[in-house]
Amino acid sequence: MIRRAGLVLVLLSLPLRAAPVPPQPRLTEAHLVGTWHLEWGGVYRGPCTFWADGTYRYEPDGCSTVYLGRWWVERGVVVLHEQSMGREWVSGVTRYELRLTGQRPYWTATVAGAGTKVVLRE
Repeated sequence: MIRRAGLVLVLLSLPLRAAPVPPQPRLTEAHLVGTWHLEWGGVYRGPCTFWADGTYRYEPDGCSTVYLGRWWVERGVVVLHEQSMGREWVSGVTRYELRLTGQRPYWTATVAGAGTKVVLRE
C-alpha cells in the first residue's frame, strides 16, 4: 500500500504535457473568396465580397458609399488597396494590411497601423 501511494505521488509530480496544437494552415486567397459579414471597429457594417480575380466590394448597410478595390495575400497578410465612391466623388487609394487569425468561418484581425478590430464571418 505504501509503495502504491509512493508511486501515485511520483506520477502526480511529473509535468503534464498537452498534445501539441497543430499549426494554423498557411493563409491563401482561396480561404477568403466569397461573401462575408464585415465588422469594422466592433460594429456590423455589411456584406463584403472577395472575388477570385483579386477584386472586392464592400457596401455598408444604410450608407451610400461603396468601397471597391484589389486584394491579395502577401506573406500571410491580407493586403487591400481600396477606393471609396459616393454618388458624386471618388477617394484616393488607401492601403490596409490585415493579419487574420482564426479560420473559416470566423476570422479576426487588427488593421496594421490603425489598431481597428476587424471581424469577417460567414
